[in-house]
Amino acid sequence: MPVAGDIFVPTLLRTPPALFKTHLKPSRRGWIVVGVVALVSSVLTADVAASVGRIRPGVKVGSLDLGGRRLNDASELLTNRAKRLTSEPAHLTANGRGLSLKPEQVDFYPDVDRTLRRAKAVGRSGNVFARIWQRSRSRFTTTDVGWHSDIDSRSVKNVVSQLSRRFDAPGREAGIKAEGARIVPVRPEPGRVLDRRGAARGVVRALESWPRRDVTVPFQKEGRKTGTEDADEAARRANHLIRAPITLTSPKGDRVELPPEELAPLLEAVPKKQGDGWDLDVRFSTSLVASRLGERMKQFETEPANASFAVQGSSVSVRPSRDGLKFDPAKTAEALDEAAGHDEPREAGTAFTAAEAALTTEEAKKLKITELVSSFDTQHPCCQPRVKNIHRIADAVDGTVVKPGETFSLNKKAGKRTTEKGYLLAPMIFDGEFKDDVGGGVSQFATTLHNAVFFGGYQFVSYKAHSFYINRYPAGRESTLSWPAPDFKFRNNSSAGVLIKTGYSGGSISVSLYGSKEGKKVTAQAGERKNFTEPTLKRMPNPSLPPGREVMKEKGSQGFDIEVFRIITKGGETTRQRFFTRYKPAPRIIEFGPGAPAGSPTPGAGPTPGGPVPPPTPAQTPNPPATPAPPRTPGP
Repeated sequence: MPVAGDIFVPTLLRTPPALFKTHLKPSRRGWIVVGVVALVSSVLTADVAASVGRIRPGVKVGSLDLGGRRLNDASELLTNRAKRLTSEPAHLTANGRGLSLKPEQVDFYPDVDRTLRRAKAVGRSGNVFARIWQRSRSRFTTTDVGWHSDIDSRSVKNVVSQLSRRFDAPGREAGIKAEGARIVPVRPEPGRVLDRRGAARGVVRALESWPRRDVTVPFQKEGRKTGTEDADEAARRANHLIRAPITLTSPKGDRVELPPEELAPLLEAVPKKQGDGWDLDVRFSTSLVASRLGERMKQFETEPANASFAVQGSSVSVRPSRDGLKFDPAKTAEALDEAAGHDEPREAGTAFTAAEAALTTEEAKKLKITELVSSFDTQHPCCQPRVKNIHRIADAVDGTVVKPGETFSLNKKAGKRTTEKGYLLAPMIFDGEFKDDVGGGVSQFATTLHNAVFFGGYQFVSYKAHSFYINRYPAGRESTLSWPAPDFKFRNNSSAGVLIKTGYSGGSISVSLYGSKEGKKVTAQAGERKNFTEPTLKRMPNPSLPPGREVMKEKGSQGFDIEVFRIITKGGETTRQRFFTRYKPAPRIIEFGPGAPAGSPTPGAGPTPGGPVPPPTPAQTPNPPATPAPPRTPGP
């Protein structure tokens, strides 16, 4: 069909006049039709001419009237409105309660360009008849094209979930409740659940509306399975069950009488499917029996005892486990149900079940912990606060069993060192200085365990050497420990369990690992110290010293590299594992009185001792590995 621009020109009007004269002899009705078509065409032509470069009349976006406006003007109006929509919070209402929603919470963005194109398309899109209908309709009514908005659907879901948590009401089924020694019915109440799809649409509608107004979010009511008559019948049956006391008997023969006022709070009525409908099942509640009788039954319970290991010299035996007894509220509730159905005797046995030990005798035997695999000890001066910290962590680890394939973490086992756990302030190393910290000194235990693991042939998972060498420990075979890191971890890569036993005296700490040697023999070989680095000098003012006085607080020590090898022989085969450690030089620290002249102290001068001095090096047994050290090292 011919189209001229945006104007429909009927074929009839384009027919040559000669054709009319030769072939057509229109009737009066025909001339009327021709006239109407010509009139409509001229009106549409005039309408199009008037709408060039403008939004068609009657078009709006929400409350914003764009009809007849030029495109630039309409764009400006939409831009200003979009700024308002994104700067002011929207308001949602559900069940009489309100919620304010900021546009940025859901990344709301009104797209001006797309919205303008949508408004411009009214009367200009679709087929010819659709255009004529849109243009004619705009003369008598308005067309709201709405905003074309971008919004984060996941954030909208979160807002809807928030609304749901605030406004949902679960309702309740018919039921019963205790009032003294009597049971009374509880009427059902319908639930109220947010219409999530409707709420999501409400969120968008609220954000696109201007001026801002409360947008009501829809709810749906949830019906109940049971009714008032069910509650009345359940109360009648419940009162029959508690018409007289019931006596409970314990495993030891003790008798506890429960009068009606104590029985009533133990009952519940639960919806139960009956044929095509629902009924209320009246029974003694497992949870209520547990909460109301559990404390009274504790006197009859016994705790299970895990299997344990008895160490005699280098051999190990298993001490059997023992099951305990634990109150069973579910079976006790069943016993009460049965007793309540009788007239005499109304007695119920209190049910208890066996509580199995976490480690049974059989499980302990399967671990094959039969012999001493390795042991190591280190020495320390007596009676310092750090010694108590070493003893605390040793007690925390003593008796630990590491199953085959498991990884042991010293930090996880011992936990954070705190004063509440009995740890004391003791020296630790920080930036080359000894400073007090809670739990200082526990690195000596980590080093002792490190060496026991080394000679046991077990797999190192993670550890870290001290930042500089401490001469009480074997070079290249030591670990530092702090919270939460660095940690000391090893994996039990044997087919038997590992039992960790600790021991200590006033001047030493020992760690022994029991399990199965599996024919392994482990030795250590230390390489020469190489790549020595000299300590730096740090001068620090000390107001307590007189001017000009200098005191050497730390003598410092050289840094160096060292390799340690672990040699494992098993079944005629030998493996050699290399462990490399690089120690930094420990700085020399000199304190001086304010006003003292700058310069280095006289070499060889005997400065006044200040601060803790590392104890003398103890004798060491053969030993293994380590890695580069951390910047902060807890007590040596």
